[in-house]
Amino acid sequence: MTRPFVIDANAFKRIYEDLVSGVDGLGQSSLNLILEDDHILLDEKGRIRQEWKECSCGDADEYLSAWISQRLIEDKIRQLPVSVDRSLRSELVNFGMPNKDKVYFYTAASNSAYCIVSEDSDLYDPRAKNWGADRKRKLRESGKSPVGKYMRRHYAVEIFPLVLTSGHCPA
Repeated sequence: MTRPFVIDANAFKRIYEDLVSGVDGLGQSSLNLILEDDHILLDEKGRIRQEWKECSCGDADEYLSAWISQRLIEDKIRQLPVSVDRSLRSELVNFGMPNKDKVYFYTAASNSAYCIVSEDSDLYDPRAKNWGADRKRKLRESGKSPVGKYMRRHYAVEIFPLVLTSGHCPA
């Protein structure tokens, strides 16, 4: 049985750059690990796909659309309904989560995702927005962020950056 992964727009931007350039960088290698045995979740209303588009390619989305269509055919991307859990919504508000980022949590929680792969410090701790780059990197890689702890405890959903994908996907 494959595990569902949710990928935020910042992580997908790195993946997309590798796909378009043909470089086997961190984005491409992480994607390969995920798609080898698992699949990616998108919300059926298209919010995550829109975030991917805005962050990676803008209006020049022919390649992105074709790539997503092919992964849908292969069942490596699944578009599923998303429900909003009241207690999750309340906690995300308490954390100060930006509205546009909440879709990743709702998609993960309502579809029993294994994890959210994110390069966005907001998804770990919205208070980190003004921190320095090194401190943000440490937060993402620590596994001890307040949002991450909450999601793990209440929904069994991990949050980690691309660089840690290899530790969560069998090679």
